[in-house]
Amino acid sequence: MRDLFPAFFPPTEEEFKKLWSEATFAFDANVLLDLYRVTPDTQQAFFDVLQKLDGRIFLPHQSAFEYLRSRIATIAARSRAHEALKEFANKLASGFESHQNEYPSQMATECAEAAKRAANDITEIVDKSMNSQPDLLKSDDVLSKLSKIFSGKTGKPYDQAKLEETYKKGRLRYAEKTPPGFRDDTKPEPNKFGDLIIWFQLIDYAASTEKPVIFVSGDAKEDWWWKHEGRTIGPRWELGQEMHEKASVRFYMYTTPKFLDYAQQSLDVKPEPTKKAKTEFEEIEKQDEQAADYSVTQWITAQPIYGSQFATTIPSTGFGYVNTFQGTVDSGVFDFAQTKSPSPEEIRHKNNLLQVLPFNGLIFSARTGKWTCEIESTPPIGTPDRGSYSLEFQAKDWPRKTRRLDLRVSLSRLKSDADWTYKQAITRAILAWLDGGIGLGEIDMAP
Repeated sequence: MRDLFPAFFPPTEEEFKKLWSEATFAFDANVLLDLYRVTPDTQQAFFDVLQKLDGRIFLPHQSAFEYLRSRIATIAARSRAHEALKEFANKLASGFESHQNEYPSQMATECAEAAKRAANDITEIVDKSMNSQPDLLKSDDVLSKLSKIFSGKTGKPYDQAKLEETYKKGRLRYAEKTPPGFRDDTKPEPNKFGDLIIWFQLIDYAASTEKPVIFVSGDAKEDWWWKHEGRTIGPRWELGQEMHEKASVRFYMYTTPKFLDYAQQSLDVKPEPTKKAKTEFEEIEKQDEQAADYSVTQWITAQPIYGSQFATTIPSTGFGYVNTFQGTVDSGVFDFAQTKSPSPEEIRHKNNLLQVLPFNGLIFSARTGKWTCEIESTPPIGTPDRGSYSLEFQAKDWPRKTRRLDLRVSLSRLKSDADWTYKQAITRAILAWLDGGIGLGEIDMAP
């Protein structure tokens, strides 16, 4: 039975040793992008591990494409994160200053002055850090090293016919919740099929080399991982079984911290730098988990909007939205259950409107619970400035409980809302509506 269904059986200690001695290690784009979020020492520790694998590494073409497409946005998100720290400090100081009259004058004055000094100190620390870092848009050491390491080890692209065939298979697989990638079904085509393309390229490579594959990914969604009652058992059994049936080899997965942990045990690498690198990547995992579970961000402003609830601001730091802004939205075929295929112009129009209101798939944490937002429809082509989005909110704790909202907005304000001021106001209005008990609702945010 174990020979027929290997994916249901966790590898034994001996099988793990064999995997680490024979397998090809393949990497997801998010693992490479996370290198821009860690220290230079951790970057080097990761590169040292890749070198120790003695050429048994592989980068699927789709992973390489997604990394290169998203690299600049990831670098920019890091810069915005630095600016956000200064903004947070200045907001703290301004908050103390604006509320001085609510407290005894001497104490309020001293607190306001202390907050202002702290804000100045934080600004100085951040500016010093930013000035000491290289301009990665001009000279990117990470890109240079990755290019050298994966030279000759990057997969070939699919031609257009193969891509179209993959999209067709993807629509059927996603409808049946066949992993991987079905959790991206709300994204526009063809971006939604990125994970599936990577998976098919892994199978093709494994079949051609007849070597087992270990895939390292920062993707924590359940369309890659087999989860039960809050515990991650391993990769989805369907993936291991499909790899076994189509390539006749074993498949396994690691997150980056687990990959570094086992590399320290199995490879001749320096233990201390690898331990430190593992810790840094674990911190990134925690940040991403928190970002995925928040409606917007942890930062609370001092502006009440209803009762004791406070307005939640949405900074453009990339902490919670880095995946939303990475790369570009390519044109493709939307699957909105239309009676006829949309035109290329309609596709571009919908993609643009999904970008300027990037709430699709976000979780809104209201007092009535957590709600996942899905944009069901966008304003059609030819809509004047005042247009309507149709939103559906799915309760996370009650799978069959949904709320629907007609959101009227100013499209010109959305498109020019670089500092997220308008989207902050929209978010506050949605949270207030979710706190009510109305199943259907309308919010008019257009002037």
